[in-house]
Amino acid sequence: MFYRKNKFGAKKTKKSFDGIGWDSELEKNYYYYILKPRETAEEITDIKVHNSIELVPGINWKVDFSYIENGELIYDEVKGFETADYRLKKKLWTLFGPAKLNIIKGSGLRFHTVQTVKKGRHKVVIDV
Repeated sequence: MFYRKNKFGAKKTKKSFDGIGWDSELEKNYYYYILKPRETAEEITDIKVHNSIELVPGINWKVDFSYIENGELIYDEVKGFETADYRLKKKLWTLFGPAKLNIIKGSGLRFHTVQTVKKGRHKVVIDV
């Protein structure tokens, strides 16, 4: 199977035994070495991968992971490289995001949360 080379050097990975296609090795490692063990230990539940969240009409963000921790919905975005598009969507999340968003950076098997973006404070109102 042929995968197009990512302009930032991220390598798409082949489907895993869970049937998930990964946008990067970093995402896959975060899922397998951080989230899955936490799920097995029953610290978190209901892991979802690549959720599409509409921040404002017409602007969606495909967030890497979501899960439930202590009854709270949490999103994690694993980043290797920050684009202008990502920075805009992160700002929109501070206004309209549905829940807390952790920005995770790392390399190989080492990860750390560099920022936590709080749940959005505004609601989108569209007058028709």
